[in-house]
Amino acid sequence: MAGELILIVEDNEKNLKLVRDLLQVKGYRTLEAGTAELGVRLARQHPPQLILMDIQLPGIVGQLRADPVTAEIPVIALTAFAMQNERQRFRSAGFDGYLGKPINIRELLEVVGAFGERHTPHPGLLPEGEGPATKSLPDDEREKRGAMPEGEGSP
Repeated sequence: MAGELILIVEDNEKNLKLVRDLLQVKGYRTLEAGTAELGVRLARQHPPQLILMDIQLPGIVGQLRADPVTAEIPVIALTAFAMQNERQRFRSAGFDGYLGKPINIRELLEVVGAFGERHTPHPGLLPEGEGPATKSLPDDEREKRGAMPEGEGSP
């Protein structure tokens, strides 16, 4: 599944960087959000194959499930509070699975591979010619990260 787009919604910068770097080293493309609101917006604008989300960021799962563009995207909870017997609680909250913190590298990559292969955004829900493989960060997000907006700067 390398090359697929993964959205990471995490408000802890160190955790975000760890997950992002691990995924990018393995060839995945990532979008990152530090808030639930930005996570929902990015998921709608650039439907990913998978969303990894900190469980402490409330509200995002319900919004994603209510939107036809994002309703079927698998969402994996990232949590420091997971116990083996809590799987049903996470499913009831709308998550498709969960990963405990601290992050286990092998487990993260296995879960991302398994869930990502099961989901491809519905092509009818995307503008013609704009699937996840052809989209990049919105200009305002690129600018926040010090990158030039697309189409500007050196070739």
